[in-house]
Amino acid sequence: LELRNIGSRSAYSVSISLNGTLVKEFDSLPPDLDDIIKVSTNISNFDLLINRQNYVWDIVWTELGEEKCVYSNQLTITDDYNMQTPGGVLIDVPDLTIEKTSLIPIDGIWEDVLEVEIKVTNNGDVNLTDIAVLDTLPSNVDLHTSSDFINSPLVSVSGKSITALIPILTSKNSTILRYNLTYDGSENVILPPARIMVTYNNNDFIFLTKSNVLPIAVHISKTIDITEALTGYNFTMFIEFENRGDLMLHDVSVKGNDDVYIVIEGADWDERSTLAVGGVMKNEYVISSSDDVDRNLLQARGEFILAGQSVRIFTEQIPITIIKSPVITIDIPKNIFDNQEVDLVITISNPSNFTINSMAISPDVINNMIILDEEEIFSTIQSLSKGDSIELTSKIIGISPGQELQFKPLIEHFHLGQTINVPVDEFSVFVSEELRNRYIPSLSIAFALMFALLYFSNKLVIRKD
Repeated sequence: LELRNIGSRSAYSVSISLNGTLVKEFDSLPPDLDDIIKVSTNISNFDLLINRQNYVWDIVWTELGEEKCVYSNQLTITDDYNMQTPGGVLIDVPDLTIEKTSLIPIDGIWEDVLEVEIKVTNNGDVNLTDIAVLDTLPSNVDLHTSSDFINSPLVSVSGKSITALIPILTSKNSTILRYNLTYDGSENVILPPARIMVTYNNNDFIFLTKSNVLPIAVHISKTIDITEALTGYNFTMFIEFENRGDLMLHDVSVKGNDDVYIVIEGADWDERSTLAVGGVMKNEYVISSSDDVDRNLLQARGEFILAGQSVRIFTEQIPITIIKSPVITIDIPKNIFDNQEVDLVITISNPSNFTINSMAISPDVINNMIILDEEEIFSTIQSLSKGDSIELTSKIIGISPGQELQFKPLIEHFHLGQTINVPVDEFSVFVSEELRNRYIPSLSIAFALMFALLYFSNKLVIRKD
């Protein structure tokens, strides 16, 4: 057994037992996060007279004059050699499982009451009767009147103890015990293991759950500087993680689920080996929005170890609306001949639900072409109302035949104090040779000379004759 006092006070008159047999005693155990006390004992095959034996450590101590007790997680040992008694009669072991759960909210919002569920399952082939369920409440919670079993004759509550009786649990079936707890938001809630006891074939069996850690006093928040923006807008994220409880946190990691969108990393550390009581971690970084951003993007999580268990908590989901940026289309005739004037048309549409202001168009990629009216397309559009579009037109000339004409403008606009680049695809088309301009004049002259030569040759022949 590995034992550690992770609290803030010393424990006195500590006794450690295994299945009710005293193993070790201590006068006191002071709080020390780094001091791990190891307690061990031996068991023999003589103890394993049946196929499977369950072992549970229990630790009892005195704190502020009150006796307290916690249990370890159950350890099961199987000995196949001793499956049968010396008489050759097989002794069955009840195949029971018990689970105790209380969920951590995925949206980061704790309800006014905590719901605890204890589920007992009979996995075996035989019906079981008179199963006793015992659960103990921690000192910083109280049973709420909305609990399901408040008026049940099979359940009794005495102080911090809840006892229930399951008269019969048929084979391959489960039964569930639910109750609600009120709590103090300034303290974490550590639910101790629940246990079930059953007598089967004149043998007593005990099964325990694992303990549950509810980090109610650990807070994480994530805020942004805006809730609505165009595609390409940069958001500044603010994450704050605070330990408001009474226990130190270990192996703390604070993350967002927007790593792929980060454009500026945070300057603060987002991981620490420990975070003391009252400690705060802050981080600030910048992400860039895109078309596939949804409300779940803007959520952060904290992962840490509390009371020996790995825990994960989440922030609230922050609603956000990403509005599509202006849509740009470029039209140029597919068949362009060198030295031929054609129209270049840039169409800009505004699909957003508000007016876009100060949209500047400037040259970016211009290859193998001459723009005759640059001022017609490279200009600034003062405003473009929602749902509207505008066309910018200029004459262009392709230069070198057999090569690509490439064109891409650079378009930017202002939104909420930021300059946003509008995505534009590069346009390209091949420039063809113009036969009419390049070869027809030469051919015409050649044919004229040929006809003239034939004419004068014919005249000379006639005169000679």
